[in-house]
Amino acid sequence: MEAVAKLWVDDLRFWNEREGFAIVKLIVEARGYLVVVVRGEQPPPIRRSIVFPHNNIPQQKIPDESEFNVAKERVVKVQGIALRVIHGWVFKSQNKQRGYHAAYQYALNHVATDIARAMWMGEDWRNCVSPMVVLYTLDMDMKLPLWFVGADVEDRHEDDGLAAYQESSIQRLVGAFTSAVIIAEATDGGRVSHERLKTMADAMWMMLTATMWLVRMAGDDHRAH
Repeated sequence: MEAVAKLWVDDLRFWNEREGFAIVKLIVEARGYLVVVVRGEQPPPIRRSIVFPHNNIPQQKIPDESEFNVAKERVVKVQGIALRVIHGWVFKSQNKQRGYHAAYQYALNHVATDIARAMWMGEDWRNCVSPMVVLYTLDMDMKLPLWFVGADVEDRHEDDGLAAYQESSIQRLVGAFTSAVIIAEATDGGRVSHERLKTMADAMWMMLTATMWLVRMAGDDHRAH
């Protein structure tokens, strides 16, 4: 997931000169505020439009320096992956303006909570993104990308002949995963819980691994596919 999340940096103009800059500023502002809180210091003033986490997320000081550094590393991952997600909403959805709207709504209303959950509750986006990211993605009628669950397919030039079969198998899995999350969302009352999403992400990762192993062991041909 970390490797895939680096792809968004290619579009520097979007993040530095256009609408993307305002989105980045909101996320950086929320992150900076919460990092100061976790240090036990007086946080700086912050715009009122940013929604901060509910008090059911304990926001106490982390005195141990090593624990603080690990928590801060998780938060940096949240920011990087969130920007990659937002870039996809804007440029890969069917409606760019709808993607911008989703990005601003997420940055204002949910990113601080996702950062806090990573900081104090140990949620690691290298394994699975947050339920709110999944919810916004589904609301825009987009399939859930494979890297949302920390899975990555290595592109090997010597396997180009098998690429079409692999891509077809992966797309079937992505479609099934998306459908399963939609069902879980309905079961959980409109928003799939993080615990259920994490379980489904683990299952998706194992299904992908098993599928690719079966294709490989059975001969890398159409019959194996």
